[in-house]
Amino acid sequence: AISIDILHMHIYGECRPFGQELTACARRLIANAPLERHDQGLDHALGELIKRFLVGAAAENAAHQLLERIRKGIDEYTISRYDFSETLRALFAAQPMLALEALIGDGDQNEDESASFIRHGALAGGRRTGALLSIPEDALLGWCRAGTGSERWGRVAPVLPAFEASADDAQLKWSNGVKALLAHAPDPVAVAKALLDVLAPMSWSGS
Repeated sequence: AISIDILHMHIYGECRPFGQELTACARRLIANAPLERHDQGLDHALGELIKRFLVGAAAENAAHQLLERIRKGIDEYTISRYDFSETLRALFAAQPMLALEALIGDGDQNEDESASFIRHGALAGGRRTGALLSIPEDALLGWCRAGTGSERWGRVAPVLPAFEASADDAQLKWSNGVKALLAHAPDPVAVAKALLDVLAPMSWSGS
């Protein structure tokens, strides 16, 4: 955590490009960053470093390593979304396709369905804390279209923030991500059902 903090302080406020050696060093540090609970300073520093050093094809290996470690940590309950909210948002913005593959995925016969459900719930967050708040729309749609049939559209829909963040909570509006899925999905009814399955319990205040 100390090395991450030092690197963050070193690059803070710098707009110029960094050399190959510093970039390579930064990517190694990010890939192997300690995943510690209840350290908001680490989360913030790591998120800022991801924005600077994990963009582009050359950074995919480091991003993949970090994503796999985060997935393992969430699945084994050693970390939660609250520990790495900025880190997750930065990863879905900088490396959206890798993040979708690692943390949403297609599901397979060997995957623990309960672990997948809990992971997706952890990523969903809300209008201000969801991991996919900053995911580029074109990457989101591209990943969905690259899947088989319409399954990916329904898998990712409940993880997106359903509504736009607003100062007036009485005026709920669908988020841009949800509107994009509904507009482009081959089966928008299935996407709507996936959303309703998540939103329906929120509408109940009692039995």
